[in-house]
Amino acid sequence: MTGDSGEIDRKTFFSRGTARAIELAATIPLIGLLIDNFSNSRKYYEANLSKAFNSGKPVIVSELYLEGDKFLSSLKNLAEVYEDEYYETYTTLETRTDAEGNTHIETVTHHRWVEPRGVPDHDVVFSWADKQKNFQRDLEYLVSRPVIDGNKIDNISVDEKNANRVGQGILSSIIFGSEIALLLGYEEIFANMSYDGYETISLSEKVRRTNTSSQINRRCFFKIGAALAGAYTAHKISLRNQRKSEEGKGKLENELDNIVSKADMSPENSFLRYFGIRPSQLINQAQSYVTASTRALENRIREKRVARAFEEVVNQGRKYIAYLKDVIANVPEDLSAMTTYGYITKEIKKLSEQQSTRANLGILVEGLVLGGVMAAILIPAEYINKKLG
Repeated sequence: MTGDSGEIDRKTFFSRGTARAIELAATIPLIGLLIDNFSNSRKYYEANLSKAFNSGKPVIVSELYLEGDKFLSSLKNLAEVYEDEYYETYTTLETRTDAEGNTHIETVTHHRWVEPRGVPDHDVVFSWADKQKNFQRDLEYLVSRPVIDGNKIDNISVDEKNANRVGQGILSSIIFGSEIALLLGYEEIFANMSYDGYETISLSEKVRRTNTSSQINRRCFFKIGAALAGAYTAHKISLRNQRKSEEGKGKLENELDNIVSKADMSPENSFLRYFGIRPSQLINQAQSYVTASTRALENRIREKRVARAFEEVVNQGRKYIAYLKDVIANVPEDLSAMTTYGYITKEIKKLSEQQSTRANLGILVEGLVLGGVMAAILIPAEYINKKLG
């Protein structure tokens, strides 16, 4: 069956001949990848710390957290009061001109900070709360999360795990299913975009009108070539990922040994490595907040809520500084052990998460490689196909 131009109707040709079989065969390698990802769960390795955790935490950790939390509350309260008192919202009437040249007046809402002279800038006040919040967050980990006991390091084991098969299948279906659909249907998509007629016709008719029969037939072979090349490359990437996964156990064990070897460190350096700040710097930081707040109060702040908030910072800050000087000016052994093994616990968990992420995202990488290879073949092939006519 032919159209007015004598070209073969694509639907009829495909239903009868080899071109249809070739086009459908192009999807077989992709379907094979999809089935493989459904049936074979990806393997990775994870450090098992369950038998290495300590059974109790030293009192100093929870005390340090509670004292810091009181100071943080005063800093957060000051930031909130600042926003209530000094962050001003106002409106103005402004003339606007629309695209058609018509002018109209509309109400525009604006915001601005209006701190009086003699008090710290709002950004400075917010940074106080943020810095203390960061310190408290790291300290909370030591208080609420299980931490490795230095005497139980030998109880850490490396276990084999399998990625979630259902999640794998869903991700594979989305990625490879989309690529199969695009491979089979991109011809219709481009025909729909390039057709400039006004009558309502089917997609197959648009393909027929915007392509010669030779272009349609050549395209079938482009598709199977692109699919084979893409599937081959994606399969190679998959084998490489599997090989890396197999090597993951030895690599993880080596990295665990490397991390554990970092336990030998001075108390002050261990504190610095875990919190990112030295004990003396933490004390000086709190002292600078108290000094700035005292200076602001000396300027007779008119807003009573702001003044009370600064007073609270001064009172809580002085207590906190006294506690820090008494307890961590020279970092005690039990706190040093917690910061040392808190750091090691975090690093080991990060390694395990990287292994898990690599296993679960391998499918995504393979899908992107597959799509990239097919695009690298089909785009220039289509350009040549159009030139050949």
